[in-house]
Amino acid sequence: MGWLQDKLAGLRKPAHAAPAPPAAARIDWRARGNAALAAGQIDEAARCYQQAVDAEPGDPLARLNHGFALMEQARFGEAATRMREALALERRGDGFAHDAQYLLGRALLELGQPEQAVAAFEAAAGRKPGFLEPLADAILTLHRLGRHDEAAQWARQRSAQVDDQLAQLDAVLRANPASADAAMRRVSLLIEGLRLPEAVVAGREALRHCPDDPELHWALSMACLLLGDFAAGWSEHEWRLRHPVYSRKVVQLPQPRWQGETLQGRTIFLHAEQGFGDSLQFIRFLPDVAGRAGTVLLHLPPQLIPLVADSLAPNCTLVDEDAPLPAMDFQLPLMSLPLVLGTTPATVPAAVPYVHADPGAVARWRERLGPGGLRVGITWSGNAAHVNDRNRSIALEAFRDIAVDGCRFYALQPEVRASDRAAFSRWPGLVDLGPELRDFADTAAVMEALDLIVTVDTSVAHLAGALGRPVWILLPHLPDWRWMLQRSDSPWYPTARLFRQERAGDWSTALARVRADLGAMARAATQS
Repeated sequence: MGWLQDKLAGLRKPAHAAPAPPAAARIDWRARGNAALAAGQIDEAARCYQQAVDAEPGDPLARLNHGFALMEQARFGEAATRMREALALERRGDGFAHDAQYLLGRALLELGQPEQAVAAFEAAAGRKPGFLEPLADAILTLHRLGRHDEAAQWARQRSAQVDDQLAQLDAVLRANPASADAAMRRVSLLIEGLRLPEAVVAGREALRHCPDDPELHWALSMACLLLGDFAAGWSEHEWRLRHPVYSRKVVQLPQPRWQGETLQGRTIFLHAEQGFGDSLQFIRFLPDVAGRAGTVLLHLPPQLIPLVADSLAPNCTLVDEDAPLPAMDFQLPLMSLPLVLGTTPATVPAAVPYVHADPGAVARWRERLGPGGLRVGITWSGNAAHVNDRNRSIALEAFRDIAVDGCRFYALQPEVRASDRAAFSRWPGLVDLGPELRDFADTAAVMEALDLIVTVDTSVAHLAGALGRPVWILLPHLPDWRWMLQRSDSPWYPTARLFRQERAGDWSTALARVRADLGAMARAATQS
């Protein structure tokens, strides 16, 4: 529901029309790039858009599209260059400058240039009144810079524009209740504002007129799950399988989907569909299914197999993604299990640990880390390509505020972003373990040797929770659906504590609470 998803969907259609008929070669390469984006082939899209730039060097839109693809590839320096080139070539009536400025700001953020990013966001908002996304990112960035008063001013401006847009969307929907785009935008704005009961009402009303719109169903599922209404949420969540973005992630099979039929003496194939965190969260349901079935076939991302292999029931078999599938009676995506099993917040299988680290590796890490002080593992950012990364990740310079005496800190990041490298040198006590963590089994072994993990909402949080390790999770103001609202605990992970933003984009109070509680924990450890 973020800008990047909306823009990706937009670029799957022919890009902004040029005012004059373009050359044939450029039409061909741009069409090929759009087709590649539609198929989720980012590398091919980038190649095609590069060809479009080469074929028509004076076309700013080819550079805009190429810059977008480069952003998706996390090639932020090249993306920034393309956006500047596109802006330099802007022609009267092109109407793309707000997009180029916004993407430039996003690239500059990733390059560790937040001041310049704010200027680009301001330019984007100025080029298109009502363009909310650069305002939101400017607020995040200003908070990161400690300019909280300015962030509050931008937040008031954005809030007024949201109210204006909601009023305009209401008018559109009164005139045309079947406008799925207007309905989706309205539901999204209500969710972003945490006006969830209103979002549910708006979503259900929209579905009366657009009953087969997968985006509306998916948005309604997010609102219901955030509210803890799992019965409605899981049912609506099934519509993700019809969404053009998510459907590509699901294995398409001819065998019937399991809907609760008896599995005694039968074989069921369960397959992962989303990221590492989702897979770690939902394999908790395997013991239930294994207890019902003759055989369970399981497909997971290869990076998880060394961790999970020894934790499976005897009748569970891991299936290599390159091997032919054995015979099966039923199949189901892992994230559809809660619907079939009727899971509610009160019945989430929460027995931990349900994955285990290698004891020998744990012993080696404990010896290496040694005694003395509270041993704290930290993860401050997730995958930069994640659609919600700008909300969930924290700059290391800000995350360093949790440092207190009596703690030893260990970075569990597989990679450290260029924008965080300078901050790393300013935290001399932080030990970088990332280069030694080849897979989740390695990370699990380290976690067992630590006293606590403090992390943003990424796969590290799910791994720590699945291991039953003490984990403190920092959550944005609008959290992912699984963390629900207004609670500091989680039915999914009994060893987790949740630290939530009080204001969108402002991590200062959440980090201050972590720091205070870490200090108390370190003092208690010293006295015991």
